[in-house]
Amino acid sequence: WATDFGGALGRDNPSNLPNFVDGLPVGVKAKAVSAGAWTSVALLENGQVYAWGFGPDVGPATGFTGQAEVPTAQRVNLPGVIAVGIATRYRNSLVLTSGGEVYGFGRSSTSQEGYVAQININLVKAIAVGDGHGLALRYDGTVWAWGVDNHGQMGGVGDSVNPVQVPGLPPIKAITATSYGSFALDEAGNVWSWGQRIVLGRTGDTTPARIDGLTGVK
Repeated sequence: WATDFGGALGRDNPSNLPNFVDGLPVGVKAKAVSAGAWTSVALLENGQVYAWGFGPDVGPATGFTGQAEVPTAQRVNLPGVIAVGIATRYRNSLVLTSGGEVYGFGRSSTSQEGYVAQININLVKAIAVGDGHGLALRYDGTVWAWGVDNHGQMGGVGDSVNPVQVPGLPPIKAITATSYGSFALDEAGNVWSWGQRIVLGRTGDTTPARIDGLTGVK
């Protein structure tokens, strides 16, 4: 429901009232959904991923080409992969597999705009995505980032197509990303932030640091 920029509602008759997304396989339940500005993604219980929305971001990943919009759900081209997690923001999407690998598609999730491409990282247990950067949390508690660092959301390490480790963090157990910043929860229940100062919840710069006054967070 809500606005239908780029076909992000996934049906032929947009409405501000909740209604079903068209094109998903009958009899298969979804276990996760994620919404960007012009793109929406669903993860099904069978490990398949479906997407719909802005044509240049979704079409190459699904094979649905030749239109400005992908108006109904289409299966993302991930042959032989069982997906266990998805993340979408703005026009970027990431997929986490059961083997700890990460794939991306959309505007700037990978160097191959629109097409599905594997990110050069493994042993990943969680993913997050911003407007122009991605985050991966590995099983060893380290956080890795790739994309643009124009607001310091990669930890001030600079732009990079390949994932680089975010410096200065203790062992981390959860991550999330926004348009202008990145956040991590450590094993002691503290929250860390880096990126543009206005969203950090603390004073400082792009270097990762703990947000004062937040403890026991889960």
